[in-house]
Amino acid sequence: MTTSYLLGSYYLGLYQFSALVGGVPFMLVSSIGGPLLSASSYYKALGKDEKLMSSVTFKFASLLTFLVVIISLPLARVLIPILFPDYAKAVNVLTILLLLSTLTFPIGTLTTFIVAFKRSLRPFFYITLATASTVLVTSYVLIPSMGIMGGAISQLISAFISSSFVLYYSVSTKVFFPGKRESFLLSLIPLIGLYEYFIDPLWLDVIALLGVVVVFKVFKIIRREEAKVVSSFLPKWLKFFEPILLGISS
Repeated sequence: MTTSYLLGSYYLGLYQFSALVGGVPFMLVSSIGGPLLSASSYYKALGKDEKLMSSVTFKFASLLTFLVVIISLPLARVLIPILFPDYAKAVNVLTILLLLSTLTFPIGTLTTFIVAFKRSLRPFFYITLATASTVLVTSYVLIPSMGIMGGAISQLISAFISSSFVLYYSVSTKVFFPGKRESFLLSLIPLIGLYEYFIDPLWLDVIALLGVVVVFKVFKIIRREEAKVVSSFLPKWLKFFEPILLGISS
């Protein structure tokens, strides 16, 4: 409501279009949540602890997220001016909204484990108030001077606060423990975001895509056993992802 009031009908249309298109990659990566949780339940049945389960989910969610972001942004930047020329001026806003909604997905998966293992949900009430207040205040400060870009930055700040809290709370309640591999992936999230927004020439996207696969393979991020379990729970329309999982596992 605050964004609608401050932007006005014309810029609100641009912003809503950017949010709609920017949310498509998130819908894709979130569809993997079911198979990942099924794989985690399999590990639980084997007597594995929740830290291993959350780690497996986080690593596979990170892989899919990085690949989807690197593929979807160039497509959006190329297709939007061609198919929707009137909305081309909002491409930078779309980029920010796409990055903040999609790159935070691996951290967002940890909330499922916080709920599943019956940790207190009261702190989420406070963080919801905090993020809502942040959006309200930053919108009033940024939108009048920066327009739709101010609205996107407001959402970016809110997403950063929310993700930081989820990460902190999942670690403090021992639902998730970031080892070397997980910490490395956490460091890649902002780095990929900065690269995609400030650099990202189209010809480098193929190299970046291959680079992600090579990094997961060389640093042995995913174990072969984990890859086999997750691939067995993949729905049919995601079976094309199975060779990638098995190929980069060690």
